[in-house]
Amino acid sequence: MGEAIVKRLINGGAKVLTTARSVPANLKAGALFVQADISTAEGTHKVITATLERLEGIDILVTM
Repeated sequence: MGEAIVKRLINGGAKVLTTARSVPANLKAGALFVQADISTAEGTHKVITATLERLEGIDILVTM
């Protein structure tokens, strides 16, 4: 379901940063991805910091 949401947002013109505990096998080169466990405060901070550095802001946040 997460992959479908990412594809839909990208197809709509959005810049999308994704995250997971492990790097997906099918991750495309140049994809905006952060490896982190967002069930922890440290993982959440890592994702927020990387997002602000790479995209300069957050317009939509989807969690699953």
